Amino acid sequence: MSTVKLDPAKGIQLPNKTTSERNAISSPETGAILWNTTTSTVDKWNGSAWSQVDTNADITGLLPKSGGAMTGAITTNSTFDGRDVAADGVLATNALPKAGGTLTGNLIVSGARAEIQTANNSATHLVQRLGSTAGTYGYVDFEVVNPSSTATNLPRFDMQIGNTNVLSLCRGGNVGIGATSPAAAYGSDTVLEISGSTSPGLVINDTGQGSKYGIHADSNDLKITYGAGTLAAFQNDGNVGIGTSSPASGRGIQGAVLHISDTPDAALRITDTGGSDFEISAETNTTMGTIDNTALNIITNNTNRMTIGNDGRVNISQTGNATAFVVSTSVAAETTAIIQGGGTGNVDVLDIRDSGGNTKFKVRQNGNVGIGVVPKAWNAALTGLQIGETGAISGGNTAWGGYLEIGSNFYRDSGGFKYTTADKACLTEYDNSAGDINFKTSNGSAGSAGGGIAWISQLQIKHNGEVLKGPFHATGGNTGTKFINGEIHTSYNGAAPRKQIYIYNPNGEVGSISSSFTSCVFATSSDYRLKENVVYNWDATTRLKQLKPARFNFISHAERTVDGFLAHEAATVVPECVTGLKDAMKNETDEEGNVTSVPDMQGIDQSKLVPLLVKTIQELEARITALEA
Repeated sequence: MSTVKLDPAKGIQLPNKTTSERNAISSPETGAILWNTTTSTVDKWNGSAWSQVDTNADITGLLPKSGGAMTGAITTNSTFDGRDVAADGVLATNALPKAGGTLTGNLIVSGARAEIQTANNSATHLVQRLGSTAGTYGYVDFEVVNPSSTATNLPRFDMQIGNTNVLSLCRGGNVGIGATSPAAAYGSDTVLEISGSTSPGLVINDTGQGSKYGIHADSNDLKITYGAGTLAAFQNDGNVGIGTSSPASGRGIQGAVLHISDTPDAALRITDTGGSDFEISAETNTTMGTIDNTALNIITNNTNRMTIGNDGRVNISQTGNATAFVVSTSVAAETTAIIQGGGTGNVDVLDIRDSGGNTKFKVRQNGNVGIGVVPKAWNAALTGLQIGETGAISGGNTAWGGYLEIGSNFYRDSGGFKYTTADKACLTEYDNSAGDINFKTSNGSAGSAGGGIAWISQLQIKHNGEVLKGPFHATGGNTGTKFINGEIHTSYNGAAPRKQIYIYNPNGEVGSISSSFTSCVFATSSDYRLKENVVYNWDATTRLKQLKPARFNFISHAERTVDGFLAHEAATVVPECVTGLKDAMKNETDEEGNVTSVPDMQGIDQSKLVPLLVKTIQELEARITALEA
């Protein structure tokens, strides 16, 4: 390590080292110091490591810096800040003028408890007579009143202008403006009392908007004002007005009321912390309810009785009464109740349910009605009544023979069926003794009100499954039709042949089944009036040779062999005897709505081959005759 240089003219020069050179010193002495040319600092060796010398802590830190704390004692045998401490005693008190002196400049008092007081702690006045002569408007007096009293409502500090008290602060925290003894009311701990001879009040002035709001007492009422207008008024009788200065009871109400007045749509709105709003407004029609996504509940006896949901649904509940909801009117010509739907199509207008939530009666917007079931969406042009699987329409009137009748334009008295109007009547009759259903119509002509009805049975459904059209009889004694077990039975009372089954397509009648007392005829329409381009001379034999009669069995009857034709082969020769197309498919829908593609089978009417056979036989007969000749 280099040596220390001492030059009286230049000072003391410590050894100069870079940081690398400093760190390369072997076994430096504890307390060694040097000048670090790399960092321009004084470094010291503490016995184990190099560190910078903190000049503030090591030198100037012997005394506190600005804002710091000084601990310990400061001893001086001479003067301190130009004053002889021993001669003056307490330097701080002698730094201020003594009594009768003059203080110039600013007076700054600081500390945890700074006080300015007279020599006598019990004196009345803290500072007095700041201004001109006592009793004039320029005279301002700050004083402590009754300093020895412990009463909480007595002033401890007064501010006066002239001889008028303008501000009083009491021991208990009460504050008076224009009131010398502000006192708590209705058990309040502390109050602000504003007093005046006419209408004392509090004014809040928004100077940026030029708007003044006021709270003041006026003729024993409390009012909140904006400019010259009254926003709210609280009367001493309990009435409260919003938008009116004269709230009054209405509709004979004797107690206090809340009167909201505005033009044209006064309203009461209540909002909770969650943002839900309740509103009562007086517009063209008075409205009451919530204005957000919340329900409205109506409560009696601390129990919810009715809820109007945010979706408009109404839920009424009750306990202890026989009837939950009653609608009545005393006006004879007035409709008692109207239920009107708001949707279109197959949506509910009325839904009556049991305690388990099951629908018992439903009316839909399109007119469909369901009893014990939700009515289906019928054809848009139709309306219907649908009864559930376990429902029934019952009669049981003994005067009617235990029958149930459903129909139109008729009634029944002790003398029988009668017309209601001049329109025709119809009847569906259920015989609960036999289990039959009978559909009847009137005698074909319209009747007059009160006139008797002659019924004609048009269709019967028997308890054994038979369906009768007309008065069917197996012996032919009656003319009618019976459907049972997949069979069609017809009866005809006559000797001459008569068509009993007609078959039609868009071209008209194409076939029929006729009967007489002795025979049955299956006919395909062949009237000459249906035909044109008739030719009698044609080659049947050549055509007949093209047919391919075959022997085969049906897959469903492997044990039975039959003679016949394959439909698609016969169709190439006699197409009129074959129905359908080869390999055709069709869609079938099952009871669950599933659609399946299945073969659309061809059929053959072998009677259509008869003309070809007859013509071929004629041609063969002619050839035989020629050969024999």
